[in-house]
Amino acid sequence: MPAVSSIPRMVALLGAVACLAATPALADAATPAGPWPPGTPVVRVAGPHALIDLFGKQEFTLAATAASGLAPRLFVERVPPKLAALPVPDKTSLFIRVLLPNLLHVNTQVEAVRKRLQSIAALVAKDGTASDADAAWLAGVAEAHGVAAGPGSAAALLGRIDTVPVSMGLAQAIDESGWGTSALARADNALFGEHGPAPGTGAYVTAAGNNVKVARFSDVFRACAGYLQTLNTAHAFAAFRALRARARAAGKTLDGNAAVATLVHYSTRGERYVADLRALIDRHRLDRFDPVRLDAASPATLILFDE
Repeated sequence: MPAVSSIPRMVALLGAVACLAATPALADAATPAGPWPPGTPVVRVAGPHALIDLFGKQEFTLAATAASGLAPRLFVERVPPKLAALPVPDKTSLFIRVLLPNLLHVNTQVEAVRKRLQSIAALVAKDGTASDADAAWLAGVAEAHGVAAGPGSAAALLGRIDTVPVSMGLAQAIDESGWGTSALARADNALFGEHGPAPGTGAYVTAAGNNVKVARFSDVFRACAGYLQTLNTAHAFAAFRALRARARAAGKTLDGNAAVATLVHYSTRGERYVADLRALIDRHRLDRFDPVRLDAASPATLILFDE
């Protein structure tokens, strides 16, 4: 379980750079503050069974998503309550469908950040400087990633800021949260087991029975964004970033099974942790979701629980 830093700042940066396409507001719906544009419709459901029914009506199944390569923009705000009470096939399918659009949304926003960085890097290479607005934005991104600010930081940040293989993210969330059934996952959207570096920040909760500070999040999207921020900044995951950079330079999609080999320092289980992640990817065929993208033609909807 790695330490986390600068997560609130990076989540704000992600949300500021790219959002979902605006959709007409429901007359009785108010969109909570977060990475959703004003007017995103809100649907409330009573619990996990109602969420399963909603996904069914939207034809959001794992098989259809893998076959089409597209996931609907159905964003569940929190980990569903009472997941443990569901039959195992329902629990596993529902948890993946909750995580998948949120992980893809984070990846989509990261791609938008990369596009702006590429634009700034090209401008600096041509003119030797960036605009005041670009320089200010670049300084914020550089600070969040531990990179020295300056005109040349755009190129350096492109080596740090990139997406995560969906299969790897799903496997880690499954392992770290017990399919979303752990107490911290249910209460605090703590899906990836990140340890907070210090108490008193307001972004952490103390795990029951010990003094370990665990990062807490207001919603699933922020949990996913915080997880990627950890991978993009922590020294322990330099090997992951290097492998990812080589795959991008070769024009290839980073394979989740290969990527998890770099995570020996994510858990005290070391190589056993890597083996467990690979077993999850294989058993649940999570790699079939690595090519999946959000369906830009589908209406964005934020799903909240009444409970």
